[in-house]
Amino acid sequence: MNRRSLMVWLLAAALAGIFGYAGSLKLRDPAAFALAIENYQLLPSGPSALLAVYLPWLELLIAAGLLRPRWRAGASLLASLLLAVFTAAVAAALARGLDISCGCFGRSDSPLGVALVRDVALLAVALLVFKMSCVHGGGAPRRS
Repeated sequence: MNRRSLMVWLLAAALAGIFGYAGSLKLRDPAAFALAIENYQLLPSGPSALLAVYLPWLELLIAAGLLRPRWRAGASLLASLLLAVFTAAVAAALARGLDISCGCFGRSDSPLGVALVRDVALLAVALLVFKMSCVHGGGAPRRS
């Protein structure tokens, strides 16, 4: 495995760990996650409850996809889209002066300002993994 492939693999594995951890925490308490979504005041309670049920599974699916070279580009693109939505939601909450937890990692979460910086950084990593996966074959070792 060359240096670029190793870097793609390490970044993808780190993202997979974060998405897997976040998804598993949300699955433990979907009611609390639904409340966290409602606190953003962007969706009515019905869609918030549905999102609280299905979003953790999407995060786990993304985590699994990031670990498979063949699926990495698609998974990193989905991760990028999801992180862009998360970033926009957190920025909107900050702009409206909401004093809420981001809901990203269950009940044990950081303030919105920290969440915004974290989401932007994770978005940059996801986009880098996507770019490198498309250009370099997902970090899979090349066959001669």
